[in-house]
Amino acid sequence: MKTKTFFNTPWGERGNVEKIALIVGGSIVLYLGYRGFKNFTSLVRSKVGQVQAGQELGALQNKNINPNYTNTQYGIFADTLQTAMGSGWDGTDEDSIKAVMEKMKNDADILKLNTVFGTREGYTLSGWFRYEMDSDYVDYYVNEPLRKNGVTFQF
Repeated sequence: MKTKTFFNTPWGERGNVEKIALIVGGSIVLYLGYRGFKNFTSLVRSKVGQVQAGQELGALQNKNINPNYTNTQYGIFADTLQTAMGSGWDGTDEDSIKAVMEKMKNDADILKLNTVFGTREGYTLSGWFRYEMDSDYVDYYVNEPLRKNGVTFQF
């Protein structure tokens, strides 16, 4: 006669506590698998976006359209945007966002900012804007300052 083990015990012969433990454990494994897959796909999308932005930036530089700031300054801009959008109980600091966007003087600037911002807490810069603000706010605080500076890239 075959010895019953955890793995070959029929469902009907398991106790209620064991059934609940299996269901909860299986649910946790499925949830963690889903989160891992979601994080992986987000990372892949981010990397593809960064590669595309880098290619577009290279094409602009071939036309002598170059970023106007240092990498360090773009890092400061990116940090300022993240702080403005993640300001907790006070809500989104739209004025800080607008101030950064007003400093973007050409498409190379905004592509460089996108590249330096990368993915933070699972969001790209565009994703942060869409998550934090209604489309009217994105247009007023983000896209309008870009248009005033002749930037064709829009969020």
